[in-house]
Amino acid sequence: MILLAGDVELNPGPVRYPCTTCSKPVKRNQRALLCDVCERWMHATSCGIDETEYERLGLAEEEKWLCEACKSSECTMVSCTKSLLWNQSTMQHFTSSGRSLLVSHLNIRSLVPKFDELQHLIEDLGDCPMVLGLSETWLDDTVGSSEISVEGHRLYRRDRHEGRGGGLLLYVTNRIKSIQRNDLERDDMEVIWIEARAGKESLLIGNVYRPPNAPYLRSG
Repeated sequence: MILLAGDVELNPGPVRYPCTTCSKPVKRNQRALLCDVCERWMHATSCGIDETEYERLGLAEEEKWLCEACKSSECTMVSCTKSLLWNQSTMQHFTSSGRSLLVSHLNIRSLVPKFDELQHLIEDLGDCPMVLGLSETWLDDTVGSSEISVEGHRLYRRDRHEGRGGGLLLYVTNRIKSIQRNDLERDDMEVIWIEARAGKESLLIGNVYRPPNAPYLRSG
C-alpha cells in the first residue's frame, strides 16, 4: 500500500521525515512516497514520479511501491541463486571426507518480507551453501527465531538493539556441527562468530556488518 504525503504532520520538527534522496524534510504540501519495505519517505520529484503516476499510485491501495534501493534488493531476491553464487567463497578440504565447505553471504535488507522466498531458495539448494550469512536483517525482539527458522538448519542471530536497520544472521546446515562463539564477539561491533566442526577439524566463520557511517575500529 502506498501512503501519500498528505499524512505527514505539519511542522514535523527537525527532519522528522527526511527524504532519503535529498535529505531535506518531507513537508505536508509536497508530493512524497513511502517505501513499503524500508518505510522511508522520498519526494516524488526525487524519484522521477510525475503528477499522473503519483495520482495513480495514490488510488492503487493494494499496490506496493519500493524505493530504488529496496527495488534492487527485491531483484536480488528474485535472482538470488546467482547472487549467492557471486558472493560465495569455498574452503576446500575442510571436512575429514575432503568435501569442500561452501559459505555464502547475502545483504537481505529486511528479512521478514523476503523470508518465504529465502526459505524456498535454501530448500531448493539443499546443503549448498552449508553456511549462509545474512546482513541487514532488520530484526528485533518482536520477531521470534521460530518465525524465521529453516528446517535442517541451525539459526544464529544478532539483532541491532539501538536504532533501526542492521542485524546479522547465520543459517548453518545440521550436517555439520556448529556452536556460537560469543567470546569472540564485541559490543562495539556488529559481528557474529560460529565455530563449525567436522571430526577433529574446526573452522571459525564470522559475519560482520559495518554501517557506512560507522568509524573504523583500531586494534590495540
